[in-house]
Amino acid sequence: MGKTGSTTPERVLRAAYELFAAKGYEGTTTQDICNLAQANIAAVNYHFGGKENLYRAVWEYGDARARHRQDTGIPADAPPEERLRRFIELRVQALLGEDETGWFGQLVHREMASPSPLQEELHERFLRPRYQWFRALVREIVGEGVSDQEVRLAGFCIHSPLIHLSEMRSRPGPRHRPADGPTSDPAALAVTLYTFALAGLRELRARHQTS
Repeated sequence: MGKTGSTTPERVLRAAYELFAAKGYEGTTTQDICNLAQANIAAVNYHFGGKENLYRAVWEYGDARARHRQDTGIPADAPPEERLRRFIELRVQALLGEDETGWFGQLVHREMASPSPLQEELHERFLRPRYQWFRALVREIVGEGVSDQEVRLAGFCIHSPLIHLSEMRSRPGPRHRPADGPTSDPAALAVTLYTFALAGLRELRARHQTS
């Protein structure tokens, strides 16, 4: 993590983002953050008012960056099938990348696995809007004849392999990708996930059109 030319609050924020994504809220101490940021131990309290407020700031920072990538990577006027394809591509790229593009997904995964004191607030501010956006996208593809429950289940089925990728990334130690493993070719993996997702959604739509 580059530190040249950055202010202390910036260094602390980015160090916290990296560590909270890697180890979660409970697994990260203010000492860990300040050590990585090369800052005085008092920096977290002085600049952010404590660990909880810093965690909130990390979510705001990570969410803004993730939304920017989504807004620029998924054209709002594209057909729903194309938006789904781009969504899956961006998620796979982030989850399998080696830079900070994957940190927000990891942050979400850590929070879901081991909730922090801010769980309810974070869910309402950052996660619920994402769920609503994705359910609306699924609804566009399957049509109005499909029940809300089926839309939720369809979304779950699409997200499940992405969650599995997130779990794989969160395991401690160096990540190893077997030459013939599913993550050895991220582009092919994204295409395959999209192919199965779209086929399932189209089948769901067809089932209700003919029933």
